[in-house]
Formats: sequence, structure tokens, C-alpha cells
Amino acid sequence: MTIPPLKDLLMQKYKEVPLESILAVDPGETTGLAFYEGDPTDIRIGQIKTKTIEEGTDQIIDILTRLKPQTVVIEDYRVYAHKTRAHTWSDLHTPRFIGNIQGLCHLMRIGKPKLQTAQQAKHFSTDDKLREWGLYRKGLVHGRDAVRHLCYYLLFNRVKPEGMGNAGSKQSKRAERTDTLLSELGLH
Repeated sequence: MTIPPLKDLLMQKYKEVPLESILAVDPGETTGLAFYEGDPTDIRIGQIKTKTIEEGTDQIIDILTRLKPQTVVIEDYRVYAHKTRAHTWSDLHTPRFIGNIQGLCHLMRIGKPKLQTAQQAKHFSTDDKLREWGLYRKGLVHGRDAVRHLCYYLLFNRVKPEGMGNAGSKQSKRAERTDTLLSELGLH
């Protein structure tokens, strides 16, 4: 089976490529990040160490401040029945970190983050699809999970923001400005 290019799927769904900037986050003690800014062939993917809530929060503040995404997509956290014992007396790092990201988005006027389950993203955005789309990054397990959420959101959960159209040169200038920031943040 041939997998259509991501850009073709977006064009088929929206009749144009979505231009808003979107940051997808796979939170945990290592946090995956994927940043989209209107070009499905130039999605930046990376990971940051977020072993403590404080360390992770400081890094997310820096990323949100510098990248200024219009939308944030986060992998939601669920306690599954088969994992209840493992959660007994756990500090629940990931759900607390998700709460911090949600609060930061509110304080920074980004809007309410979009939450998606791991299953939604992983079942649709398989490794084969990521490879076909040029989005598979070896060694970046959490970065790949973040890009899975980004792709799923773009194709199934995105609602076109009001007033958003094709911004052309304005979008390319923004992309040029953020290229340096993305490199500094380790997103490639």
C-alpha cells in the first residue's frame, strides 16, 4: 500500500496547507517535541530532559516564549487498569507536568491545549507512515511520539482558526526567524 505524502493529505482535507504554528508535546521524564509552522516537509522534531517538574517547566516556558505557537497539542495521560499497581505511591510526574503545561498555555494566552490519547496518535501515525513522510528520527522515541500527535491533530482534530488563511510571505519570514531558535532548542 502506498502512503500519500502528508502535504497531499492536508491539501485533500483543507484545500490548503494549514499555516498556523503548532507545538506537539509528548510529556514525561524525557519530553518529545514536534514543531510545525506551515510546511509539512519541514517539521522539527526533538527531545528534552525533563526529569523534574521544575526543570521541565523552565524548559517549556523557554520554548513557548521563543516559538510562540498558536496551538499546543499534548499527549494525555491515563491510568490503565493493568498499570494501577505501578501507580501506587507514584509521584505521577507526567500528569503533574501536563498540568503545568496547561497552566502555562493559559497564562501565556496560547489557549487551551488540545489533549489526545497515545492510542489515537500511535495507531494512525505508524513508523511506516513517519518513514514515508520523512518524519522518522532514529533515537528520538519521544520526539517521534510528539510528531505522531502533530500529524494526527493536523489530519483529524484541527479546527481552522478564524482569520487564518494563506499568509504567504508573512509565514516565510516567521519561519526564517524561528529557524535559529529551533536549532538552539535542539529541534531538527
